Amino acid sequence: MAVTVVSKVVGRPDLSRRHKRIRIALTLTGTYVLAGFIVDLTALTNPNMYEAAFPGRVPDSVQVISAPAGYDAVWVPNATPTLANGVLVLYASGATEFAAGALSAALLAANAIVLELMGPIGAF
Repeated sequence: MAVTVVSKVVGRPDLSRRHKRIRIALTLTGTYVLAGFIVDLTALTNPNMYEAAFPGRVPDSVQVISAPAGYDAVWVPNATPTLANGVLVLYASGATEFAAGALSAALLAANAIVLELMGPIGAF
């Protein structure tokens, strides 16, 4: 079973400085596969009903804001990016990619990884 990613908006979108920033939290389930797993931003939920909380196109940049202690995560855009095919690669202790298999309890915790999506206001 591959990783399932449940993502949700976790804060009011920032519409300052001609850019829109959306923070989302990821909750992971399943097992990890080498080279990362797909994050589908079209499945994003907005439980607090924040205005302007959904991206209208592929973000200009995606940054990992936080990950559990002892882990790093890197967003890798797909060769032909869409909102449905971004890749998140996990690393354990430095530059070693997380091994394929079961995720640790820290990675399975709700909202374990937080991403920030950014694009221009009006086009994103």
